[in-house]
Amino acid sequence: MNNLKQLGSLLFTGNVVGNYRKLKQKYELYMLASGGTKQSSEVHTAILLMIVSEAGLEIFNTSDLNPQKVLQALETYCIPQENVSVERYIFFTREQREGESTDSYVTELRKLSQEM
Repeated sequence: MNNLKQLGSLLFTGNVVGNYRKLKQKYELYMLASGGTKQSSEVHTAILLMIVSEAGLEIFNTSDLNPQKVLQALETYCIPQENVSVERYIFFTREQREGESTDSYVTELRKLSQEM
């Protein structure tokens, strides 16, 4: 359980969608690596709620200890309806910045393409 600090917490500033997706991936990897997949759903939910931060607790504040419902509630809050036109515009107008390496530029394009 001491490793939970390494997972970080869900940030509700900046790129909230990206922050949520990273946290969900870290949670799933942690549960797999720690053997947590063999534990009860209450333990899964407790671990998840420990890493979502206080703001995350406010979003999902209920007595139903089902990890899938917690993730669904967070996903509904964090991932709004996507506007494909805007995402495409951001992708196609992204230019390489002065001093930005080609590798960094390509990495940013890949990240943007995953958001479309």
